[in-house]
Amino acid sequence: MPSVKTMPEIAYREYRSGDERAILTCLQQSGYEPNERFWQWINREGPQGEAIVELALVDDQVVGHYAVLPKRFNMDGTIVNVGQGIHAVVHPQFRGLVILQGLLQR
Repeated sequence: MPSVKTMPEIAYREYRSGDERAILTCLQQSGYEPNERFWQWINREGPQGEAIVELALVDDQVVGHYAVLPKRFNMDGTIVNVGQGIHAVVHPQFRGLVILQGLLQR
């Protein structure tokens, strides 16, 4: 893990088409094993719309991922739009650097 003296510069941005391989690599290195088809289905083709996917990058390497799935929720007879957070992942070498906090604040 990088020390405080060598704290890397962390960039945050939304998912862009073409990020899939880098995302899957980060997820797999973090112990989660989705395949590209599953990732596409859950994040891009969901029945209630596309997920909001945020990434953390260090030197153009995806080191963090967080997605929010749109959901419709019935609250006392009123349909409201909510989000369900999924796949909050930080690459093992970059844990402890508040990356997840940065992703959640976006």
